[in-house]
Amino acid sequence: MKVLHVIHSVDVRSGGPSHVIRKLVREQVRLGHQVSLLATSVQSAQPWEARESFTQRMQSDLAFEGVEVYLGAAFGRRQLWSKYAFSPDCARWLRRRLADPDQSPNVIHIHGVFSHLTSTAAACARRYSIPYVLRIAGTLDSKCLRMGHSRLKSVFTRLFLRKDLQRAACIHATSHSEAEELRHWVSKDSIRVIPHGVDVPDFDYSEARNEFLNRFPQLRGKRVILFLSRVVAKKRPELIVQALDELRPRHDDVALLIAGYETGHMAVLKASVQRHNLQQSVVYAGFLQGKQKRGAFAAASMFILPSLDENFGIAVLEAMAHGVPTIVTRGVASHIYVDESGGGVTVDGSPEAIAEAIREVLDAGSRGMGDRGREYVKQHLSWPAIIEQLDSLYCDVLA
Repeated sequence: MKVLHVIHSVDVRSGGPSHVIRKLVREQVRLGHQVSLLATSVQSAQPWEARESFTQRMQSDLAFEGVEVYLGAAFGRRQLWSKYAFSPDCARWLRRRLADPDQSPNVIHIHGVFSHLTSTAAACARRYSIPYVLRIAGTLDSKCLRMGHSRLKSVFTRLFLRKDLQRAACIHATSHSEAEELRHWVSKDSIRVIPHGVDVPDFDYSEARNEFLNRFPQLRGKRVILFLSRVVAKKRPELIVQALDELRPRHDDVALLIAGYETGHMAVLKASVQRHNLQQSVVYAGFLQGKQKRGAFAAASMFILPSLDENFGIAVLEAMAHGVPTIVTRGVASHIYVDESGGGVTVDGSPEAIAEAIREVLDAGSRGMGDRGREYVKQHLSWPAIIEQLDSLYCDVLA
């Protein structure tokens, strides 16, 4: 099967969708599909890299081995309208590809909305009668719609998005909570719930842990709470700081590891750390990937994601896959897997509730919870299982 994936950006710093797309296309190539990937050259955070250098690095990324990757130039970086990645380059590539019967894909899978590229892909698919699957990636959540440039989103929705939704062959939701939100936009029969997949790693945890602790020796001898995500307001990492302050009298061997790239919210987080006089108990690792990311999971005694809302929360499944007990708030959609597996605790979004959950995990020990979470992910949420569901979806769409 020939599958074309379309996504706003493949810069992993932009969060879950850009991270997940690498795993998805890799698995589809392994199963023998002919896979293409179209994205803009938009980067998500500083330091800004020259476009040619960024494009070359992405095209040589081992995660895309066997995948045809095209990154089209997009206008601007900081202007308001540039967030929608206006890219005539990508539009031309799409028209050429879809007009050629020998190269045209069987199905187009579009990841995300509120982008010139994603809406152009939907319009081109309709023009050339190619079915497309549209994954919303949480952007139609009522809270998300109110965030950022809400008026511009409203205009974009009226002009483009409603038609893109209504004429899609299928709407791909990654959680049941997202599917409920989508019923305000499309009929429930057009929605298919297929979660993200995750790799279940098989590596020497003790070696990875030691290497990571050699880099951050201040964590040796500590029980490490890991926050690994973008440091943005809705993730609420400062709630962990407040919980840590409450725990300090009886658990002075607990440290917090913040793994995420700098954003405007990092200043808020550091101010909270200073206000609670916890500078010696908090370590900032920056953005981690690859071996360093595995080392962080190996060193962690637990993982916490206290987001206000989260369309999915792929980092939660990654923690579970590494055998790390997980604490999440109810706004994180993947909390259902934490609950079903017994691999962690779901709590209300208050420092007191998070502190109590930390005590529970510390008292119970990490092994039982961690093993249950890892086994659940291995059975139900590994990439081979998820790709099988996606293949079934594509076949239904083509039928």
